[in-house]
Amino acid sequence: MPVRIGLSGSNLERGYEYLMDVADPASPNYGRHWTPEEVSQTFAPSKAALNNTTTWLQDSGIASNRIAQAGNGGYLTFDATIDELERLLKTEYYLYQHSQTEQSVAACDQYLIPSDLKDHVDFISPGVGSPISSVARRASGSNLRKRDLPPCLPAPGPSNFTLDQCWQGVFPGCLNALYDIPQSTPFVSSNVFGIFEFNGSYIQTDMDQFFQQVASDIPVGTVANNVLLNGAPIDTKLSDNTDVAEESNLDFQLAWPLVYPQNISLYDVIPTRAQAASILQSNTTDDEKISIAINVALEDLFSSFDGSQPDNSTDTSSYVAPNVLSISYATFETEVSEAVSQRFCNEVLMLGLQGTTVVVSTGDTGMSPKNNVCAGPNGTVFEPSGIASCPYILSVGATMLSSPPNSSFPLSTSQEVAAFDAPTNFTSSGGFSNYFPAPSYQQDTLSKYFYNNPSPYPTYDYNSSDHASIGANGGRFNRLGRGIPDVSALGFNYIGVVDGCLINKGAGTSASTPVFATVIHRINNERMAAGKGPVGFINPVLYANPQVLNDVVEGRNVGCESDGFEAVSGWDPVTGLGTPNFERMRALFMELP
Repeated sequence: MPVRIGLSGSNLERGYEYLMDVADPASPNYGRHWTPEEVSQTFAPSKAALNNTTTWLQDSGIASNRIAQAGNGGYLTFDATIDELERLLKTEYYLYQHSQTEQSVAACDQYLIPSDLKDHVDFISPGVGSPISSVARRASGSNLRKRDLPPCLPAPGPSNFTLDQCWQGVFPGCLNALYDIPQSTPFVSSNVFGIFEFNGSYIQTDMDQFFQQVASDIPVGTVANNVLLNGAPIDTKLSDNTDVAEESNLDFQLAWPLVYPQNISLYDVIPTRAQAASILQSNTTDDEKISIAINVALEDLFSSFDGSQPDNSTDTSSYVAPNVLSISYATFETEVSEAVSQRFCNEVLMLGLQGTTVVVSTGDTGMSPKNNVCAGPNGTVFEPSGIASCPYILSVGATMLSSPPNSSFPLSTSQEVAAFDAPTNFTSSGGFSNYFPAPSYQQDTLSKYFYNNPSPYPTYDYNSSDHASIGANGGRFNRLGRGIPDVSALGFNYIGVVDGCLINKGAGTSASTPVFATVIHRINNERMAAGKGPVGFINPVLYANPQVLNDVVEGRNVGCESDGFEAVSGWDPVTGLGTPNFERMRALFMELP
């Protein structure tokens, strides 16, 4: 069985302090981002962590030639039998069977390591099962959004798109008008905008058709800057994998018209062969395999930005971190352990220190996985998003237009409501993390939310050292958890091209995420053209200045056989602080150093 030991980084207890020092608008060091070298030197695992852990393994019978160092020195990996692993960790492994899917997961109730390694090891995988995943959760389905494609639309010319049609099909001009985004932008070659894809790419013929029929100011043949990791293939030809192409097409067809003439970098990442073998051989559900693979791929990508080369990579030895990275993939917290999630989140923190804004979708299933299969001892706990719940990420929900604009009621953000589409069971995800407490920049906002909006559901206060409190007293969500989403954007009825077919059903937080990300990119353009740096970790500024966003006060998300949460005045766990207003946001950020 493949084994992975995560070594603790140095100085992580001060990571949030360091990040807020450059991200808090009240800090005298706002915007003074770190270099990759400074990040690496500050947070690399200590020599003691590496040497002591390696010595323990060798003394326990794991020969040195079986042990490999990976991920910028942050991991030790090796293969072991179950007997070896049980002896090493003084535990017993069991196959835990899912009560509904009947799929089995290999895990233990606890494991033991020498006391002198307590501060050196973050986690060991396979290890302790998630405390809230041992009961029925998601019964089926993939993390990757899959929908039946609607019938093709007739092929119009760009002049056929008018703002009164935005309710039926959102085209780029709708976003320019709705969010006050100018058509033109300064060109800043050093301002890198990135989109993450997981083992998949857009289809170039679809992109060219989109440029011809929808975004004619972009020349046919325009291509992304492909940044490939771990041998990820790049195939922009027509593919049988329509689900992957649909997701990637949507990302790029939404972003390109708003950032052009700036280019986009496509970060296509897959796990290494060793990582893939470990994931595929693990006794986890199919959904958990996908979530683990995405987490591993993202962590490899993030670690590559510090100038190091990820394990077994055959690609470029180092990459420049983008100023904005858009990620339209959503997982659920329980699909990876708390320790793995914390480690991933630490990598995001390090990107924030370097001036990168990481923007992530919250998901399309409300507070629950698909089929209303929820978490907790009784299967009633709201299941928050996984990647998006990291407090160093800008998490994005989705809205939709509630009614068609007309001459007496023109296109306006007052028509935005929380996205919900019953035929496709699409409801924008939000809620409260079980892994991460509310960060300081969000605490006042959440206090006001709970004061003004008493919860209709029982809650619990989760303490990471006491897993038993999850779902305590019938509680349905963690009142002390980090709230998501942070913001929202339009995420319904987008016009796009998939498999040569013009459609108007592009939807999801995977659509709203690149839209909000492009707004941040455009603001970076303005700042960098004026000799300033990128905005970096943006959350503290937005929570301190919610007036720069359009508050969304209608709609709700549903799930877990409940009416979910409701959009209200101010922040809420449906649409966050609201949707972007480019001009107000630009004015605010141009005033900051």
